[in-house]
Amino acid sequence: MLIFCLFELLLSSYFYYYIDFKKFFTFAQFHCKGSLIKYYSLVLILIFAGLVSSSAAAIEIVTHPQVTEISLTKSQLRRIYTMRQLRWSDDSAINVFVLPSQHELHQRFAKERLQIFPYQLNRIWHKLTYSGLGVAPTIVSSEKELIQAVTKTPGAIGYINDETLKKIEQNERIKRIENPSMEASHQTRSKGVVNVVKIKD
Repeated sequence: MLIFCLFELLLSSYFYYYIDFKKFFTFAQFHCKGSLIKYYSLVLILIFAGLVSSSAAAIEIVTHPQVTEISLTKSQLRRIYTMRQLRWSDDSAINVFVLPSQHELHQRFAKERLQIFPYQLNRIWHKLTYSGLGVAPTIVSSEKELIQAVTKTPGAIGYINDETLKKIEQNERIKRIENPSMEASHQTRSKGVVNVVKIKD
């Protein structure tokens, strides 16, 4: 009974990819009978929730270096990617870039950062396109192309894996060391290849 209960709970968390603790406590109490089972189930859920939450932090939101925003709320990020917010605070146009819908990072981004399923996101974009009321984001095939697009496109926003970002930053440091003349150019831009935006509640 305990194994079955835990399996059901963990399977649920896999499909949702992000965890609402209040909902999971309610879910566990309803499905897992007996105080001992409840206790150990909830402990394991919290451990698993911590692992899932840490993986969410591995997705970074990046913008063109000239974008002035240094942080966004979750609500703002969702409005941008559902194409309801089209301009930054300085009234410059937002250019949204995404990976293909089947890409693992895109699916994680939709579920973890936007808290929406990828197919729902696609449905929103299709409605905008077919109705003529808006346009869908620009799709690029890889993280490398996404970074290049965000770097070159004013007002751009995208998302990449934290490890990819670290490699890019490391390569930039190496280039500046090998070519000191790049340092002055880098300082005039001040924000590097891309600007990393913090996401707030």
